[in-house]
Amino acid sequence: MDIKQHFFVVINTVLICSIAKASDMGPMALFQGLRPIVALQGGYASMNPGGNTQHFTGTDSNVFTFNNFGSGKNTGLIGVFLGAEPALPLISRSGLFMQTGIEYNYFGKVGVNGINTVGVEPQTSTTYHYNYNFQTQQVLGTLRLFVTTYERFLPYGEVGLGAAFNHAGQYNATTTETGSINLTPGFSSQNQTQFSYSLGLGVDIQVNTQVRMGFGYRYSNFGSASLGNCIVTSNNYQSPLQFALGSSSIHTNQLIARLSYAV
Repeated sequence: MDIKQHFFVVINTVLICSIAKASDMGPMALFQGLRPIVALQGGYASMNPGGNTQHFTGTDSNVFTFNNFGSGKNTGLIGVFLGAEPALPLISRSGLFMQTGIEYNYFGKVGVNGINTVGVEPQTSTTYHYNYNFQTQQVLGTLRLFVTTYERFLPYGEVGLGAAFNHAGQYNATTTETGSINLTPGFSSQNQTQFSYSLGLGVDIQVNTQVRMGFGYRYSNFGSASLGNCIVTSNNYQSPLQFALGSSSIHTNQLIARLSYAV
């Protein structure tokens, strides 16, 4: 089963479980017992595109070393959530209820940079500074559990499962060295679909019977991402190499504001 098939199975499972209680009450209760929810969300994201060091050896015995500066990069996100929740609490006394649906999130582009050395021996190696861009979009099946406190405050915890659509591209490498230098490869852009998940917590505030404002924290993992074809160009001759520059674990910490409307 590929990642897209797995993704749709997860979403269907989440949605089916969320309406199981209502469906047990009869076909009409499936619709009468649920409140549709639509929400717009956005906020700040600290993206970590990975900080691992990668080595590989070329056909001429040159060793290519890439040291990625993997510190957090500041960016933003915007998204939309479409879902539903039971019209009545699951447990009346505690005010416990759940909300489930599908959400889409778009994260801003961040730059990945580092140092690349090329050569057979350290003393004869050429040093390059390289950079490329990473950007991702995320689709999740999300489940939130709320508890009503002080009538209008709704603390929640959430989990999301789905897919990340990762893009790595616009690779560039430069050096200040002159004379006889060792050539570094170039990389093409590449898109990849990866399994993604998120965990979070926060609180919604009931403005009125239909409108809520929410604030929360969320951690998301986007899986891996790498650049495409690796090619060394010399005098118009292109030599392909079997190497994928990228990161095996990309994640982000987010601060999110959400505006929800319950029909």
